[in-house]
Amino acid sequence: MLAMIAQRFRLDRQRKRCISVLHLFKIPLTGFKRVEVQKFVDKCRNVMVNLKKGDIKDEQLMYDWLYEKFKGYGAINNEIRKIRESKADSK
Repeated sequence: MLAMIAQRFRLDRQRKRCISVLHLFKIPLTGFKRVEVQKFVDKCRNVMVNLKKGDIKDEQLMYDWLYEKFKGYGAINNEIRKIRESKADSK
């Protein structure tokens, strides 16, 4: 019986992390005004502070997700151009 209770709590912890990662992906970027971008960043930080280092398994997915959010943001066009011109394996 104790093993069943322990298993339940282990699943709850795993589900909490999973929900947090899903919440991260659902955070909307409502616009590109400075206030809207800051609000988006603050919400992302609030979710990410609750994640452990190994909770996000695919770093490339995170880069792609963030790029899709900001690809229309004119203030970072120079940085995006530099990234596109860089080698594929550079960081």
